[in-house]
Amino acid sequence: MSRRPADIAPFLDADQQKLYALIWKRTLASQMESAVLDQVAIDLASADGQVMLRATGSVIAFDGFIKVYREGSDDPDQEEGENVLLPDLKVGAALKCLEVKPEQHFTQPPPRYTEASLVKRLEELGIGRPSTYASIITVLQQRNYVRLDNKRFIPEDRGRLVTAFLTSFFERYVAYNFTAEMEGKLDDISGGRIDWKMVLRDFWQDFSAAIDETKGLGIKDVLEALNQRLGPHFFRSTDGSDPRACPACAEGLLSLKVGPLRRLHRLFQLSRMPIPPGGWCLSTATKKKPLKPGKAGTRPLGTDSARAWRFPCQGPYEIPPTRQENW
Repeated sequence: MSRRPADIAPFLDADQQKLYALIWKRTLASQMESAVLDQVAIDLASADGQVMLRATGSVIAFDGFIKVYREGSDDPDQEEGENVLLPDLKVGAALKCLEVKPEQHFTQPPPRYTEASLVKRLEELGIGRPSTYASIITVLQQRNYVRLDNKRFIPEDRGRLVTAFLTSFFERYVAYNFTAEMEGKLDDISGGRIDWKMVLRDFWQDFSAAIDETKGLGIKDVLEALNQRLGPHFFRSTDGSDPRACPACAEGLLSLKVGPLRRLHRLFQLSRMPIPPGGWCLSTATKKKPLKPGKAGTRPLGTDSARAWRFPCQGPYEIPPTRQENW
């Protein structure tokens, strides 16, 4: 610790200086007392009492380790009032207005996880250990469950499908508390405080029963459960109607479909079959590749440029030329 960053700066390049300074500060901060923060709400009133403003945040009562090192944040759009440091004000103190910035705020959804915020959330839930966080994040990306966009994880369709299936039929085993409790039992096994055979037996008894309950489910049952959970994502409605309703006939319901090799692709089918004589309807839509033309017809129903989907014609019913402009 005697070698301060400024002392060895002449022997390091810019990146090495930043890394050494970070290590040095964190090491020193780990030996210091914890900081003491007071959660406060400050009400600011105008002289005539007509305007009242409130600010919530924290006031530093004792600096502690943050005198040397303070964690940064990779969530610039964090909620207002969260981890905000306020000046130490006195009751009745007169304040001077330096500037007024009128801004309008709308409720925003929680920000997508970054690698740092995901690890922080896993720590809060008691899931995983420091040695497993990297492998968890790697597996999520290698299996195409998520993609990294602008340093934030965006869920892929495959990840949504797997999550919907597990939460529908194996909800207990993907619950946060189950994973955290299992982590604790594994720690007890490694510490010799519990018999591993007993843990394995208890787990298998319940898990085997859960598997037996799902053996009798048909593909239709599974698809219906997935449609219920993923309907708002795959089938979107702008007018408040049923998002799964067929956009053409408004009578049939769109559903996910099992593709070749019994794999679940982003493939849709219509529940209303057969199509009435002389009628026409959207039957399937796939983002993979268009079906080959054959006896069913050679003309596509249309395309959706926003999602890059192509709607091929299925069966003997083709879209009438008079309605092609609607697609």
